[in-house]
Amino acid sequence: LNMYPAVTLVGARGVGKTTLVSAIAAQRGYAYCSFDEVRHIIAAQDDPVEFVAQLPKPIVLDAVHRVPEILPALKE
Repeated sequence: LNMYPAVTLVGARGVGKTTLVSAIAAQRGYAYCSFDEVRHIIAAQDDPVEFVAQLPKPIVLDAVHRVPEILPALKE
């Protein structure tokens, strides 16, 4: 995290990825947004660029695979 602006964590279902990233976010004082929450999914799908623009930084985004539309906005 100190070297790269974006890090992807992948692993099998139920192994503790969310628990790990939540703990890292809390330890480092990062904001946290989970796309397990329907309101975040809807907002990100509706206007990905605006959704990303309003996010606090730094932030951990969890379950990004649920909203592939957000990837180009994150890359910008």
